[in-house]
Amino acid sequence: MKPLLSQAAAAVAAVACLTLPSVAAADILAGPVPHFPQYGQTLFGGDDSGAHVDLPFNFTFYGQTYSSINLSTNGFVTFTPSGALDLGVADWSPAGSSLVDGPARIAPQWFDRVGYVMEDRSQTGRYTVTWLSEEYGQTGIYLTQLSLFSDGHFSFAYSDGAPQSTVLVGISAGGGVPNNGPVGFDGADFGTNARTIYALHGPGEFYSSVGVTFTPTPGRPGFYNVLAGLAPLAAPPPLPEWPPEEPAGVPEPASWALMILGFGAAGARLRTRRRATA
Repeated sequence: MKPLLSQAAAAVAAVACLTLPSVAAADILAGPVPHFPQYGQTLFGGDDSGAHVDLPFNFTFYGQTYSSINLSTNGFVTFTPSGALDLGVADWSPAGSSLVDGPARIAPQWFDRVGYVMEDRSQTGRYTVTWLSEEYGQTGIYLTQLSLFSDGHFSFAYSDGAPQSTVLVGISAGGGVPNNGPVGFDGADFGTNARTIYALHGPGEFYSSVGVTFTPTPGRPGFYNVLAGLAPLAAPPPLPEWPPEEPAGVPEPASWALMILGFGAAGARLRTRRRATA
């Protein structure tokens, strides 16, 4: 069991890793960031890492309007009124209590992930976040997408796959709202004003590749209509090796001397063979 990143450690990491978005991380992916053009721009990658980015439009969630978002490698996003980076992006262990007591959160597929987070701003009125990652300590590649729309609705989409750890799928207004317990996103169309809606899947149970759409109920602030039925995503591409292999270093002076002696000895043997066969 790996430890949670402490707030102090996250704050230090955030200062040390200020990039084009600001990043807090227990472990940032090293080396060049890969490019997956089908998913937009790769923002960052790592294990228990996150970034704070501005949205291309104001997005209203549970009656609150936000202009920015916090992205976590672990398959969820949070909203913070201050606009500052949410240090909870390092939370790798999904739980209903964390969902209700933390900040406002949308969790398309929250589990312990290591990989890359991408964004696509190419469509007017739509902002899409894509997670392409492995499960920590396990095999398999998982592709998850969250699309936010300027009219306030949003959707989840997935490729096939069953992580070997607990997966949480859900949303919450956060801040200590009531925990009504898990529900099922099994294709039923339902409306709710619950301030927290989520499902928990045990190890190996999340096989569903059917996406979910949440649409604000007209004239009923805080209500969402929930409908499962989006088409599955295509199979994910392979991930680059992580951590990357260490590049070969420049030899030390002693190593250079041994190499030169070795070349000299090999040359002497070759000259001896040539004289013997002449």
